[in-house]
Amino acid sequence: FFNELMSKGAKLTVEVDKRLVTLFQRSFPTCNIIPWQYPWHPLIRKGDYYALLGKPGKYLRTKLDDFPKENKWLVAKPYKNVLLSKPVIGCSWWSPVTPKNVFVEEFEPLKKFDCVTLQYGGAGPNWMYTPAGLDLNNDIDGVAAVIDYCDYIVTISNTVAHLAGALGKPTYLLLSNSQSRHWYRDLPFYPTVKTIEKTEKETWKEKISEIVLDIEKSTNITGNIISSVTPRTTEFNLTVPCLGENTNDFGILQSADFN
Repeated sequence: FFNELMSKGAKLTVEVDKRLVTLFQRSFPTCNIIPWQYPWHPLIRKGDYYALLGKPGKYLRTKLDDFPKENKWLVAKPYKNVLLSKPVIGCSWWSPVTPKNVFVEEFEPLKKFDCVTLQYGGAGPNWMYTPAGLDLNNDIDGVAAVIDYCDYIVTISNTVAHLAGALGKPTYLLLSNSQSRHWYRDLPFYPTVKTIEKTEKETWKEKISEIVLDIEKSTNITGNIISSVTPRTTEFNLTVPCLGENTNDFGILQSADFN
């Protein structure tokens, strides 16, 4: 929403988790990006209006045609610490919200590719490359750089999924039946994310084997990516409440769930 609000004359102060400040400053250089704090930052208190990050959607995203056609809205820094054979697959399988999780052993069909662990909170298997010196829990800007370096992402619903979608990376999102309902509609602001579900009789290893075939079809024998993940399209209505209609000075509070 940032560019649209500013085109209407708004001067934006955007308050986000401190781990996102650098990434957001690079991605939205004309916004004033500040770290979240409590009590509220003085710049937020000085604003004429404030809203949670998703609230302007009630006015700016009322139908599918309102969504920008771009595939990405975050800009990562370059990642040049390693040279892997393409296609490079970024993997994540764990979240503090336990029902989402997939056993890392289920990812073994991906061993035929060069894989990078993006998993915060623990080490990956020895057949995955671990980014040297990167704090996967707290260096979100560094994690975004590694995601952008990858050609495909295979992940459950967690921070990695949201970053990959915002970076426009072809992403396979593994969904269990316990997922929040927002993932069950292919979101137009994550057009490169494809949701993958399984039946009770299927295993995640079987579904990931299908992902391997899909990646192989999308990659020629020299390793060049020749197509991206094509998500399903679903009609839906957006009913997001919003504060105020005027847009002079907004203080927008970040409210994403990073689990």
